[in-house]
Amino acid sequence: MYTGQFIYAGKKANLTVGNVLPLSSMPEGTIVSNVEEKVGDRGALGRTSGNYVIVIGHNADEGKTRLKLPSGAKKVVSSAARGMVGVVAGGGRVDKPILKAGRAFHKYRVKRNSWPRTRGVAMNPVDHVHGGGNHQHIGKASTVSRYAVPGQKVGLIAARYTLISRDMLIVQTYWSASWYQQDQGGLEWRVAFYWQCMSVIDNSMMVIFNEVVGISLRDIHVFSFC
Repeated sequence: MYTGQFIYAGKKANLTVGNVLPLSSMPEGTIVSNVEEKVGDRGALGRTSGNYVIVIGHNADEGKTRLKLPSGAKKVVSSAARGMVGVVAGGGRVDKPILKAGRAFHKYRVKRNSWPRTRGVAMNPVDHVHGGGNHQHIGKASTVSRYAVPGQKVGLIAARYTLISRDMLIVQTYWSASWYQQDQGGLEWRVAFYWQCMSVIDNSMMVIFNEVVGISLRDIHVFSFC
């Protein structure tokens, strides 16, 4: 955009940078910014510097439009929602390193009082859950339940995994499955081991377990019924 540019808004506006149109008037592949999430909310998606939203497709029967957000996620909104054609200025703003505390000070001074941030392990026990001790260490597991009270809810909140990485879990799953293939135990043992794995690893790893061991959900349902 430039100084003195005329901006047009409406269903019949031209598809040029800066104009505001409803999504139904934009062809697939159009790059849009400041898109409304709900009709009339004045824009909520693709607003930060250098970001934009891509129109993937329209469903004329339902009056919906499918968008690709800057995060890569897909979102369906009403085709009557409006958006501004083009990309938000200021791209690459976060690429330049801050390098010194003075720049961080001026950055956060205009935003909010959130800097500098003191580590919990550097505090006293009265000030933080991680405080205290003769060395700066947490002293307990850094994961905390989703349903913990507010004073306890610091660290990794409702984390799926702690010290074990995904790769290690995949290796353990393959090892356990190969050990089973040596005819250890019957269907009852298989079901017990299956549910034990279900409580530890996620669905993608259960697919691996299914492929190696060969147990199916049908076997589990039959066993449960018996």
